[in-house]
Amino acid sequence: SAGTLALSGSGNLPSAGQISLTAASLDASQESSAFTLTTNTLTANGASTLIFSNTAPASIGAFDMNDSTLQLPVADGTVASVIATNLNFGGSTNYVSVTVVGTPSQTQFPLVKYTSMSGFNVGLASILPAAAGYIGYISNNVANNSIDFVLTGTGASIVWNGGNSAVDNNWSDAL
Repeated sequence: SAGTLALSGSGNLPSAGQISLTAASLDASQESSAFTLTTNTLTANGASTLIFSNTAPASIGAFDMNDSTLQLPVADGTVASVIATNLNFGGSTNYVSVTVVGTPSQTQFPLVKYTSMSGFNVGLASILPAAAGYIGYISNNVANNSIDFVLTGTGASIVWNGGNSAVDNNWSDAL
């Protein structure tokens, strides 16, 4: 049902048989240790949101997404935020929202590593911070068994000029 289950510190649910969300949120982004549900199932149904971090990757046995959203950070390095044995995408469309941390020097970031996967109806919901103007897409990296965010560019750069020395020497952001 609706609401948010937020885990922080070293909170975990390793012995939970199954976690099933419907139009609700699970936020494990503030975990200081890995969120572990290795032998069990996490199911996100109908407008649910799952939020993880890449500082302590979540380990999930069966990870089922059905018309839901996954929110993940991307930063330089190769650590995926979620490691799933069985990854299943159902429903009509699932989304990934990414937050770019720092200034990336690479262009491809693993988000979810999997052993097996079925379905791939995943779209990019948003890239934050929006002010940076990042452009990219979500890809199934079959060679790496991962769902990746591919950064293809940034928005237009601001051009600074030195102003008109006949009038003033003030800097301007006029293009």
